[in-house]
Amino acid sequence: MRVLILVDEFFASRERSMLARLEIGLADEGVRVIHAVPDSELNRPNMLGVFRSMVPYSRRVLTVTRGLAARRIVRDLAKLDDAEKPEPIDIVHVFGGSVWALADRLAAALGAVCALEVWRSGLVDKAIRMSTHATKRSATGRSGAVFFAPDSAIEGALQRGSVSVRPTYWGVHASDPPRDVALPGRAPSAMFIGSGRRVKQFQAAFEGIASAFQRNGDGLIFVDALAARRAGIWAIAERLGVLDRLSLIEELESRRDLLLQGDFLVQPEPAGEHKSVVLDAMSSGMLVVSAPDRFVSSLIDSRTASLVTDPSPAAWGATIDRLLARPQERHAVAASAHQYIRTQRPASAHIRAVLDAYAWMSAAGSLPFPVKSN
Repeated sequence: MRVLILVDEFFASRERSMLARLEIGLADEGVRVIHAVPDSELNRPNMLGVFRSMVPYSRRVLTVTRGLAARRIVRDLAKLDDAEKPEPIDIVHVFGGSVWALADRLAAALGAVCALEVWRSGLVDKAIRMSTHATKRSATGRSGAVFFAPDSAIEGALQRGSVSVRPTYWGVHASDPPRDVALPGRAPSAMFIGSGRRVKQFQAAFEGIASAFQRNGDGLIFVDALAARRAGIWAIAERLGVLDRLSLIEELESRRDLLLQGDFLVQPEPAGEHKSVVLDAMSSGMLVVSAPDRFVSSLIDSRTASLVTDPSPAAWGATIDRLLARPQERHAVAASAHQYIRTQRPASAHIRAVLDAYAWMSAAGSLPFPVKSN
């Protein structure tokens, strides 16, 4: 089997570790994987060597015409075939809603089937609309699509919309044993991830946690730079007098080497988005402090995370105060989250689920969907 994994810019930059883990797992089972990535990613120094085989696509061309972008990818795949043993592409596996329409063009040109990851709740309605207009595979062999759910909450939402869905819950490797966090005598650290688009919620979490750190002898705060700019975090830090404790990091989610060294992973926004970094944090022993999110079933209060239901600075601060003051609670939540990853979200289970879905798609086929051209 040969699979083309098509990713948009968000996934190429922030989910490299998961995509590399998926490729290795699939390759171990004899699946040949090629990645189609935006050309902007080729200039990243840490991109080299991540994937065994890559073809770029131009974001500039994509904004003009999907057809041209698809034809260029098909051409580059043909060049790979000139150098290697030619094989047809069986499945186009897509990460990122912004390239769903491109994937449809590619799958049609390649005679392949689409697997579309519904990684955030905002894509559920789009998937339902596609499924509503789906028709049986035509005699011309037009490509079809199956939707992959990274989580049971997304899976349930798709099922209620009568969408053809396969459960492929994301997983990560569990460190053994998880490290201890927030140790006495060391300044605690909080890693803020998110988009910053929900300004009031992001600001409330930052103000509450910064104030809690001040009450408990200060701590270090790392915030995704783009989210910080959107939410106006610099001005709040200046008002609170914590600028010397604040670091803004470009694309913090992709900096697993730094991020997973923190004590608290903070998610202020209930955005309905699935991020492997949250599972990595649970695995490593970090304490996840998050707004509740009904589309992310892995966020379980007191089992995998500490959920802050009141979006106020006082509530965020009180949660950090409590966790810093109660080492037994910290250890219990961290151990429980680590066990959850080991039993419910191991990387091996994710690989098996994807392989099962591929086999099902290859055997049963899937339904085509029309995508209007822009």
